[in-house]
Amino acid sequence: MPEYLTKKDLGEFSDTIIGAINKQLQDFEQRNNAQLKVMDGRLWELHNEVSELRAQIQKLTVTLDVFLKRLTDFDDEFTILKAEVDLIKDILKEKLGVEVALQK
Repeated sequence: MPEYLTKKDLGEFSDTIIGAINKQLQDFEQRNNAQLKVMDGRLWELHNEVSELRAQIQKLTVTLDVFLKRLTDFDDEFTILKAEVDLIKDILKEKLGVEVALQK
């Protein structure tokens, strides 16, 4: 005599399958949440490192700006002094007849 599945049998079978699927989903969710917490922690570490790096870059940029300003000021002052020395040399040659030359 053939065996037939009853509604009760199908219901129990469905409950068993649904229970197994729910268990697997819960396990997956727990593993996933643990991995997300680890990744979140790592992202915060990276965020803090990037923020610190940005601050260091900003400090370096300011330092370089100050250095370049001093270098430019020095170059400008040197150009002015060279022009003044040339003027003094011209006056000495014109008024006193003395020519100033570079010694080697």
